[in-house]
Amino acid sequence: MGLNEGNKTVQSLHMQRPTRVFRLKGVLGQATDTYFNDGKVVEKATFWHVNRSKLDAVLASIQAAHQKQMFQYVQPLAL
Repeated sequence: MGLNEGNKTVQSLHMQRPTRVFRLKGVLGQATDTYFNDGKVVEKATFWHVNRSKLDAVLASIQAAHQKQMFQYVQPLAL
């Protein structure tokens, strides 16, 4: 939402699809009842098989999927 010339700016920003950055933090080997870090731990597991190269491979595939979706044509918003 924008006022006066701000309406054009908002639409322009939306069409540019600015880059977003997400930072994740987690604990491997624990599951909670709420799936959040403040929940009660209901399950523990080993995670010795998880290493940096496997995490990098999974994250790269997620990033590639999002980049592909980013370049697909998006219908402009009707005002």
